[in-house]
Amino acid sequence: MMVYIGKYGTERDVEIPTLMEFLKDKKDIKEALDVGCSHAFYLEELAGLVKELHGVDLEKDPDIDKHLKKYFVGNVLDLKLKNYDLVTCLSVIEHYGVKHETGEDYREKQEALVKRIGSLARRFVYITFPFGVEMMIEGSHTVIDLKQLNRFRKVLTGFKIEMEYYTNVNPPEGQAWHKIGQKEAEKINHDARVGPRCFCILKGVKSGV
Repeated sequence: MMVYIGKYGTERDVEIPTLMEFLKDKKDIKEALDVGCSHAFYLEELAGLVKELHGVDLEKDPDIDKHLKKYFVGNVLDLKLKNYDLVTCLSVIEHYGVKHETGEDYREKQEALVKRIGSLARRFVYITFPFGVEMMIEGSHTVIDLKQLNRFRKVLTGFKIEMEYYTNVNPPEGQAWHKIGQKEAEKINHDARVGPRCFCILKGVKSGV
C-alpha cells in the first residue's frame, strides 16, 4: 500500500511527493506554469526540475516571486498567456468560483478553469483537489465529486488522464495519507474539524507525447 507521511500536516504531504514522482522521468521540460502560485512554497522544488518556471495568481506573493521567472497577476481565464510544457494547479480548483464569489455557479467556473489549464499545456497537466461527497463551504471551497470530476476529464481534450486517490483520517495530526480506490474515495465525507480527508491527484499527458 502506498503511504505518504510528511511534515506539513496538510494535503501538501501527498501532493508534493506525487508531483515530484510524476516529473522524475520528464527531464526536458523547458517552461512550466503554476496556476494559483501565491503561498505555494513547493515552487522552490518545482523550479529545480524545470528550466523556466512562471506563475499566475490573483495576488502578488513576494515570498514566491523569487522562484519564478515571470509572475502574472490576474485571473488566468482573462490573461493572454503562451503555452507551456507543463501546467500545475495544486489545491486551487476547489476555491475557484467560491472563495471570492457567491459560489452559485461554481461548477461551471471550475470546469472553465480546468479547460483553460488544458488549453495552456502542450504536454503535461498536474491538478489536485479534495474529492468525495460533494459539498460547498460558502466563501471557502468545495469538495469535488465524481460527476464534477467527469466534467473535468471531458474538457481536458487530447490528454491521457490518470487519477490517484488518497485519504487521511486526520491530516493536522500528521497522520499518513493512504492510496485508495475510486469507489472508496467517492464515499468519503468532508470533516469540518480536520478539513478535506480525501484528495484526487489528476495527471494528464498529451496524446502523442
